Amino acid sequence: MGENNIFFLLILSGILYQTQCACPSYCQCSGGSSICNTCNPDYYKSGNNCYACTKPCATCSTNATTCTACVDTTNQVISTCACNNGLIMNTSTYLCENCPSNCKVCSSSTICTSCNDNYWLNGNSCSPCIKPCLNCSSSGSNCSTCVDTTNQTPSSCSCPSNYIMNTSNYFCNQCQFPCATCQTTVSYCLTCASTYTIDSSTHTCSCQNNQFEVNSTPKTCQNCSSLCQTCTLSATNCGSCVGGLHRHLDNNQCICDNGYYENTTCQPCQLPCINCTSLSVCTSCNDSTYQSGTTCQCQATYFMNASFMCQSCVAPCQNCTSEMLCTSCISNYYKSGNTCIQCTSPCYNCVDFPTKCTSCVNTNVTPINNVCGSCSDGYFTDASLNCQSCIHPCTKCQTNGNHCLECATTFEMSTTTPNTCVCPANKYLVVTNTPNNCQTCTQPCNTCLGTAVHCLSCIDTHQTVDGSNQCVCNVGFFMNGVNCGACVTPCLECLGTANYCTECKDIRHYKNNGQCICNSGYVNDNDFNCIPCQDPCLICSVNDTHCDSCRDSNHQINASYECICKDTYYSNAIDTCAPCVLPCKLCDSNGCLTCIDTNQIINSSKNCICKPGFYEVGLNCSQCATPCKTCEIDQNRCLTCIDIHQTQISNQCICNDGYFEVNHICQECQPPCNKCQNTDDYCLSCVDINHDLINNKCVCKYGYGQSGTNGTACSLCQQPCLDCSTSVNTCLSCIDTSIFHLDNDKCLCQQGYFSVGTNCVQCSSQCSTCIDVSNKCLRCSDPNSVLNQNDCNCKPGYYQNNSMICEECQLPCLTCISNSNYCTSCHNPGMQQAIGGQCICIDGYYIINNQCEKCNQICSKCDSYNNCTQCIDGHYLQNQKCLKCQTPCQSCFDEYTCKTCTDNYIMNNLGICIQCIQNCKNCIDSLSCITCFDQFYYGNQSCIPCSQKCQTCENDSKFCTSCQNTSQILIDNQCHCKDGYFEEDLDCKPCDQLCKLCRSLSYCTECIKSDHVVLEMNLCVCQDGFYLENKSCQLCDKKCQTCTQKSDDCLTCNSQMNRVKQQNACICQDGYFENDNKDCWPCNSDEGKIIKNCKYKNCNDKVWTYEEECDDGNEESRDGCTNCKIDEQYSCINILLQPSFCFKCGENCQECQIIESNKLSVCTKCNQGYFLIQDRCSQCAEKCLDCKNSASNCISCKYQQNQKGECQLCQSGYYFDEFNKKCISKCGDSIKTVEEECDDGNLLSGDGCNQNCKKEKKFICKDGICIIPEYPVPMLFSYGDIQLYNNIRKFKLEYNLFLNIPQDNEVEKMIKLFIKKQTTLNPIDCPYEMKTQYTLNNSSNISFSIDFQIFFNRSTTKEEFLIEYLNPSYFLSSQGYPQILSEVSTTIPEYIFIDQAQVNQVEMAGSSNSILLYIMAVMAGGAILFGGLDIFYNLLDTIQMLSYLKYINTQFPFNLQTFFDFFGFAQLSFFSKYLNLQELIDPFIDYEDLKQIPEKIQIDGLNSLFVINGSSILFVWLTLIAVYVFSKYLPHLLFEIKLKYYNEIPGQIDFALKFKFWILAIKILIIQLCLTVVQEFFYSGILRTFFATAYDYSFSMTLQLFALELDSQNALVKFSSFLAIIALGIYFFTIYVITKKCGNQKFSIEEYQYRLKYMSLFEGIKYGNYSKYFYSISLTKKFLFMLILIFCYEQPYFQVLNLILLSIIEILWLTLFQPLDDLNEFIKQTSCEINKSIALFLISGLVLDQEVKIFSENIRSIIGWICVGNISLILVIQLIIDAIQQWVFLIKKYKKFRRLVEKFYQFWNPQKQKADHSIFK
Repeated sequence: MGENNIFFLLILSGILYQTQCACPSYCQCSGGSSICNTCNPDYYKSGNNCYACTKPCATCSTNATTCTACVDTTNQVISTCACNNGLIMNTSTYLCENCPSNCKVCSSSTICTSCNDNYWLNGNSCSPCIKPCLNCSSSGSNCSTCVDTTNQTPSSCSCPSNYIMNTSNYFCNQCQFPCATCQTTVSYCLTCASTYTIDSSTHTCSCQNNQFEVNSTPKTCQNCSSLCQTCTLSATNCGSCVGGLHRHLDNNQCICDNGYYENTTCQPCQLPCINCTSLSVCTSCNDSTYQSGTTCQCQATYFMNASFMCQSCVAPCQNCTSEMLCTSCISNYYKSGNTCIQCTSPCYNCVDFPTKCTSCVNTNVTPINNVCGSCSDGYFTDASLNCQSCIHPCTKCQTNGNHCLECATTFEMSTTTPNTCVCPANKYLVVTNTPNNCQTCTQPCNTCLGTAVHCLSCIDTHQTVDGSNQCVCNVGFFMNGVNCGACVTPCLECLGTANYCTECKDIRHYKNNGQCICNSGYVNDNDFNCIPCQDPCLICSVNDTHCDSCRDSNHQINASYECICKDTYYSNAIDTCAPCVLPCKLCDSNGCLTCIDTNQIINSSKNCICKPGFYEVGLNCSQCATPCKTCEIDQNRCLTCIDIHQTQISNQCICNDGYFEVNHICQECQPPCNKCQNTDDYCLSCVDINHDLINNKCVCKYGYGQSGTNGTACSLCQQPCLDCSTSVNTCLSCIDTSIFHLDNDKCLCQQGYFSVGTNCVQCSSQCSTCIDVSNKCLRCSDPNSVLNQNDCNCKPGYYQNNSMICEECQLPCLTCISNSNYCTSCHNPGMQQAIGGQCICIDGYYIINNQCEKCNQICSKCDSYNNCTQCIDGHYLQNQKCLKCQTPCQSCFDEYTCKTCTDNYIMNNLGICIQCIQNCKNCIDSLSCITCFDQFYYGNQSCIPCSQKCQTCENDSKFCTSCQNTSQILIDNQCHCKDGYFEEDLDCKPCDQLCKLCRSLSYCTECIKSDHVVLEMNLCVCQDGFYLENKSCQLCDKKCQTCTQKSDDCLTCNSQMNRVKQQNACICQDGYFENDNKDCWPCNSDEGKIIKNCKYKNCNDKVWTYEEECDDGNEESRDGCTNCKIDEQYSCINILLQPSFCFKCGENCQECQIIESNKLSVCTKCNQGYFLIQDRCSQCAEKCLDCKNSASNCISCKYQQNQKGECQLCQSGYYFDEFNKKCISKCGDSIKTVEEECDDGNLLSGDGCNQNCKKEKKFICKDGICIIPEYPVPMLFSYGDIQLYNNIRKFKLEYNLFLNIPQDNEVEKMIKLFIKKQTTLNPIDCPYEMKTQYTLNNSSNISFSIDFQIFFNRSTTKEEFLIEYLNPSYFLSSQGYPQILSEVSTTIPEYIFIDQAQVNQVEMAGSSNSILLYIMAVMAGGAILFGGLDIFYNLLDTIQMLSYLKYINTQFPFNLQTFFDFFGFAQLSFFSKYLNLQELIDPFIDYEDLKQIPEKIQIDGLNSLFVINGSSILFVWLTLIAVYVFSKYLPHLLFEIKLKYYNEIPGQIDFALKFKFWILAIKILIIQLCLTVVQEFFYSGILRTFFATAYDYSFSMTLQLFALELDSQNALVKFSSFLAIIALGIYFFTIYVITKKCGNQKFSIEEYQYRLKYMSLFEGIKYGNYSKYFYSISLTKKFLFMLILIFCYEQPYFQVLNLILLSIIEILWLTLFQPLDDLNEFIKQTSCEINKSIALFLISGLVLDQEVKIFSENIRSIIGWICVGNISLILVIQLIIDAIQQWVFLIKKYKKFRRLVEKFYQFWNPQKQKADHSIFK
């Protein structure tokens, strides 16, 4: 039974188990349990069960509606699984279906409840909003938002009045200015902006006709000036003028018409003015011939008649006001009244009357006292009493012309012959000068004769006159300037200088380049004797021990020029060296001086041994290894140790106990370590039992603290410390925290306790804190108590109650006792009184709200402001009101009844006030007076005024009984000013407070009796060091030297006390501080170091002072304090005059502090970008610049904030890259970032900023706009004449742009001028001129330039002129861009300085040649007058040829250049320059556009135009034609002159008849000359003129051909070019004609007319085969000469060689064919060509030198002189031969002329023929 039961129970329990462990299907269980571990996907777990999710959740969590996944995963939103906007859920499928079109929310697929943006709910569907609505409601036109949110407002979204809607985008476009409102388009105006007017036809707005538009913001129309009918840009910039105002338009201004002037309106000018600028200033006159000036006055000798014309005065009037009224007379007349009367001889001019002379008829007589008497200076009176001229050199003489009284300049009166003028000593007479004069002898001549260099005696005693009358030096002397200098030893004879020897004193000297040098091995002593060099010198100089070479090769020469042995050698004999023995490096005969090894030293035996600490290795020494001090055999085998704390054991150095080894040095263990290892504080044992060894550190046991020296011992902590640290009284904890508290490592009594020994006792209840005893309070416990001498008393206004607590008194009590209402004083003591513990108001006040208020001013007592209980005097009380008494009552009972009367009234018996007499104060009746008012006295029954000084007086107005004021004193009934006052305007005014007596406020005569008051300059003042206060002089503060008003209000300071003034205070000067005694002590004193203001700093004193960040007492770097600066990530604790304690802060920590308990640093402030958390610094979030408490709690942003105030991840212009987690920039977004050079808002190239946001060349970009800036660039260049010998160099500084700079003189201060040579820069060292030019264009921009002229007084070559700008940005372009360049330079054209001596020589040569030319010109003039024109033509031909040689393209030396310039007059262009013809065509030519011509010709002021250059030739031809016409018609005129050539009386010839014959002879001569001119004009005259002008003709023509411009745009230039081609044709045609005519067979002597017509072609020419073509060849040669000169200019050597070749061909032609008939003419022309060839050959050398630079300037000058000589020789030969030819011609001519004269003489004096009586013989 029992077994069955057990079995049954087992079966039953199995069934129960099966039932209980079945797991639900919606979850998974574990371990056979029925508890769900995880749920199926559409279930969620709650407890141990799973529950189904609610649709549309596909999965859920937490509850059935919190979805984690939705049925419709595309269109439903987790966690609600609601459908997205525009969709609605199907309740059967739980999927989302579409709402109606444009529906945002719907209730079914057909019913919409909310629409999308831009749509509105129209029933159950959505309709679009009507534009311009963006969003709308209720209807399509009821807008809620607009398309253009800026310019449109709901609900109509219409545009503002000045906008029009764009129908394409529905935005509002603003009307185009000046439209105010518009329609259809922005430019279709309906109305206009202010000041504008609408045109109704065009619907545009514009300014009216008499208005102009101002370019302001916004633009406006303004009226034109009242003068302008129309205007532009400004009111006065007229376009037309208002009519009828006598005005016309001129340069946009309405100015007055001619004949009117401006005076607000145009006023007519008054005659004689035709035009004027004002009534009194004329610009043109009625009589333009004789009237001038601003007043149109008539010229001198004219007067103005009634017609305002000038009429001439009538002689003898010189000036007059009318025809009859003279104002001045002509010469020889004087003015008498208004008429002129003639002077009487001998007066020529006179005044007042005819015989009062001002000048004499005899011009050599000077009037004396208005009488014509003796002769003037330079004249003497002869026997006939006439004035005769003195004879030169007399300037004053008497008796005769040679009896001198005064001599001419350069002469002096003879000391041997009286009254004779002679030349002074050192001068000679120049008889060739006119007049002759005395000139100084040229040194060295002392006296000379004839010329300045023809010496008679010399100025130097060492000179002798030689046979050629020249001063030469004696033997042993040389010519030094004009004196002789002695030759210097050893020269026996010298030349040029004292030491250039030509002969030496002895045979030991030899000559070398002018020096006497000793033979080798010898040297000059002090007497210049040759002495041998001392051993070991082989060769010496300077002296016998100054070696230049040595005898032994082992010698070397030291800095003292001594022969010493070379290194490693020593001197074993006087002249030899031996090598040193190793290990000696340097040695002498005794042994070593230095060793080969630096580790060796020399012992007393002069041997090299090892230094201590080294051991020997061969010949060298090696160092012992540390810690060995000395060693042997090897470096580690120690003999001694370097450290005294080491012991040598088995040749090893071991540290003693108490020390440990650091780098072989024993360091002492740090107490309290007894033994240590590795470091000084790594203890192995401690010094005593009070220490515990913890982690190899010796620390005091608990309850013990450090004691003893340096805290190395441990002692029991002092009471009340429970535990202590660095000392026994440095507490870490206290024994009883209820009584004690720890403060700054001290156990102090808690508040309410006081210390008694080491215990604390509680204070009494009234004390919050106390000391010594319980009731001796330091602070009170009751806040209404105050501490007074350690007792706590109630504050004023409080009382102490029975509980000893202070309570406040009640108003109106100020103070109270016992209770709050018992007053002892009142709140307002001036209005209240405490009476019996109550505050009562005083009379005149009443109480209200515990405050006393003032009664009405007419109440003396009151209950309230308007209820009076008593009235003041002059008022009476009626119904609690005070009413005023009626005059004359002083006081009254009521309105009608007086109590008393006012002054000047008396009460009668009826109680009525009656008036006293006038000015009476008190009286007994109306007729008499008792007392008068002040300043009056009673007399004669009236009150009479007193004197002005009297206040009262008696009996008399001046009998004062009192004075008006206290400043007066009564003395003998007179008022006088008291001492200390002065009288001014009958009033006494106080003197200055220090004056006792004064005359005025500024004039003291005596000072008050007071210390330190002195009288200075009539003023009483305090002595220096004192100031005035309360009428006494008080001592100034010792800081002040002088002061005013207050002792420390300083005027000056005492500098000896190291003080300076600062705002009326004397403070210590820099480097001083004020100590407690108010003295200034130096900051570098011991006391100054602790003064904060001293800012003392000394990083070497190892203690901290105020100016140092730290000073840790060592010089180690990076230990927290380096050079008195706190290192990064360190903090320091500074205590004055103690070393700083520095400790390292944690990473990213800015400030930290040390914790004493564990000596660890904790951070108190982090670096920017980090925040403090648990004493450590953590980094802020990326977006934060700084944060607090957490990384994302930004207190400042790294970049800007967004609209929500949140920090952005990136700065403006950057975008956050989510993938790379960094900020990137975006090109083309118009925001420039650091990585971008520019960003113009697009990705286009060519606009300044390319597609990569890189700036393109030449652009600058700013604010998204790129432009090409135009910077002002200075340009410096030279211009003008840059000839080598012209010392003026011109430079111009210009700019490429218009500038915007002020027109002032500041520009000159903005630049500095320098001369730069290679790399050397020097300030300009020559005189210069600088001219600044400003030119304003029409746009008000400035064209700026500076002209420089430098006047060189030295030569300059390869130098630059440099301008340095001190402030380049001062120079702005008109667009505002500053200049970049800080300097600009240009090359200075080379200039050679010529000294005055050479200039004089050249001028002398020029003068000599000018004399030759003058002589030749006279001869040529004679040839023109008397015949022989060939001489004139030949002379002109030669000089013209020479004048063109200067155009050879080379730089001539100065003498030759100047010489060539002398011939410039011979060119016919001289006439065109003189007549200035070029100015006539200047307006029509732009010379810069012309082709360039040779530079030298251009420098001469010429250009290429034939029309200008040929004008001189045209002038010559016109002159020739004029002479021909004149000669043709003059004889006809002379024939009309008919005289009677006989007398009425036969045989009588008078003077008149003789004169008629002379006229007849001259007439015949003129007629003959005219006939000759007419006969020879065609064609000899024409040809002769062509020959004479051939050089100039070919030059002008060739120059234009060189710069030919047939296609020029300028008509004149083109015409000139064609004209030159025509001229060339004429020239060749002329050569052809001449050649043709000369070859004609008629060319023979029989054909007289033919020869007469072409006489100029064969005069002086042989008629040979080739000779007859002489003139054709001559013309060809001249043309070739010019062709070579101009066309070969750019190849100068080719140019000059061709000229030489041409000249040689000419010589060969003349020599071989001898075409000239006259030998003299042949010699003249041949010699001219030869000399010209020689000169050209020399010039070719100059041309070559210009390329290779081989000649010095001196040689070039010599070549120049040779050329000048050659050319001068041409002129001399020409002169001699021309003189011979002219003389021969005149002799031939004279014979004919003599026969003609004889005929006339016979006619003049006819001889009667005698009868020949021979017929009778």
